[in-house]
Amino acid sequence: MHQTNFSMSDDESIDEVYNSNVKVFVRILPLEKPCDSCAKISKDGKTIYLRCLQDMQRDKQSKHPIYWAFHIDGIFHEMSQDKVYCATAKDLIEKY
Repeated sequence: MHQTNFSMSDDESIDEVYNSNVKVFVRILPLEKPCDSCAKISKDGKTIYLRCLQDMQRDKQSKHPIYWAFHIDGIFHEMSQDKVYCATAKDLIEKY
């Protein structure tokens, strides 16, 4: 498992670190065969539920599958690379 360490200065609060400008997006690429049970998206598009890989590899399908929930800022589904870039990185790259 990869662990990331970071430090903050004495005058920074934990809230300031967590309220930074970092955003998390997920891009879902089209699949050959759609798998509705692999991933589910909340109605507001701010949470994605991914099926636990070990649960999917079992011989029998579970009546109550196990999903991991990830809270995110947005989801890109079947969008072009250009649209993803414009929405996530263009402003940042042009700033510097």
